[in-house]
Amino acid sequence: MFFARIENDEIVEYPVSLIQLKERHPTVSFPPMKSITDLHLEEFGYVCVRERTPPLPANEATHRVVQAVPKNQNGWWLQDFVEEELTDDEKTEKITKRWAWVRKERLGILRETDWTILPDSPLISSKRGEWKQYRQSLRDITDQPDPFNITWPTEPE
Repeated sequence: MFFARIENDEIVEYPVSLIQLKERHPTVSFPPMKSITDLHLEEFGYVCVRERTPPLPANEATHRVVQAVPKNQNGWWLQDFVEEELTDDEKTEKITKRWAWVRKERLGILRETDWTILPDSPLISSKRGEWKQYRQSLRDITDQPDPFNITWPTEPE
């Protein structure tokens, strides 16, 4: 839980931690974190801000979700979020990391299917060909343009 300092029903400082609150009011004995309510904080000009799970960005390759100033909704101060565009360098880094993840996933699948191409594999010739094509499709996955929207090949039956 975080706190916010309020003046005239507007947040003027956020986030404020319990440690900061105690440092600013050293002579006050605040209740345990889980028990603190707005009633405990009202006389000091603070409110509790209820945490929420941040949403995912509409396009994770180009945007991120960041914490914004909390909003008062029906008397409760709730954590809020906004989307912001990544810089060109951040986009490049994110794409590079995503391709690395795709390659790692692909490598794991290839390792799990190595048995299908071994000379002593129990597969019949036609099935071996299906697995060979599947494995080639995995290798070709990096030919796709967008690492955030990969179409993975379907494993043979």
